[in-house]
Amino acid sequence: NLAFEKRVAIVYTTNNWLTLQNAFGNHSQSLAPVNSPHQLNAELWEIVAPVGEGVAGQFAAFLTVAGTTYWDNNFGLNYSF
Repeated sequence: NLAFEKRVAIVYTTNNWLTLQNAFGNHSQSLAPVNSPHQLNAELWEIVAPVGEGVAGQFAAFLTVAGTTYWDNNFGLNYSF
C-alpha cells in the first residue's frame, strides 16, 4: 500500500488487441494479514467489464499510485477470459 490515493483498472480486448477498453475498479475492502506476521495488508477491488456472456478475450491489470503505473500482464502472456 504505497499511498491512500490510487487507481486500479484493467485494460481488455475481445478482438486480439485490435481495439481495447479500460475498466476502472472500486475499492471494496481492506484485508488484514491472516496467517503470517510478514504478510502485508491487502486490498480487494471490484472491476466490472461489460463484455457479454460467452465472449472470450484477454486482459492485463494496472495500478497507478504516486505518479507511477505498475502492470500485471501475466509475464507478457496476458490473462484470458
